[in-house]
Amino acid sequence: MKKGISPLIATVLLVGFVVTLSVIVFTYTGKSTERMIENVGGRINPAIECANGIDLRITSIVQVDDVISFNVESYKGDLDRLLISVICEDGFGFVKNIEAGVEDGGIKRLNLDEMDCVVKNIVFTPQIVSEDRVATCSDYDLEFNL
Repeated sequence: MKKGISPLIATVLLVGFVVTLSVIVFTYTGKSTERMIENVGGRINPAIECANGIDLRITSIVQVDDVISFNVESYKGDLDRLLISVICEDGFGFVKNIEAGVEDGGIKRLNLDEMDCVVKNIVFTPQIVSEDRVATCSDYDLEFNL
C-alpha cells in the first residue's frame, strides 16, 4: 500500500507547485502589461486625436503694424494650441506657440503680437493637449503667403 500512496503524493505536490508557479507568473505579467499599456497609451492618445479629430480653417489673416490677426474655425475636434512659424521678408523667422482654445464647431479671432517685421510666409500647425501631453499635428499644417 505504501508504493501506491507515494506516487499519488508526488503528483499532488507537483500539480500544486505548477498551479502556484503559474499564478505567480500570470499575476506578474498581467501587472507588467497594464503598466506598459498605461505608459504607451498616454503617448499615443494625442497622436490618435490628431488623426481622428482635426479639421480647421484659418481665415481673414491681416497684418496691421506689429499685430497679425486671424480667425480660427474648428469644423471637427477641439483645438487646444497653435504652433505658428513665421518667415519675414528680410529672411529671418521665428516660431510662437499660442493657446487657441477653439471648441468643436467654434470660431475664434486670435492675435499674434509683437511682430517686428513684415510677414512673408506663415504656417499654422494645430496641437492637441491630452493629459499633459502635447501632440503636434504636422500633417495638418496650413501655410499662407502674405
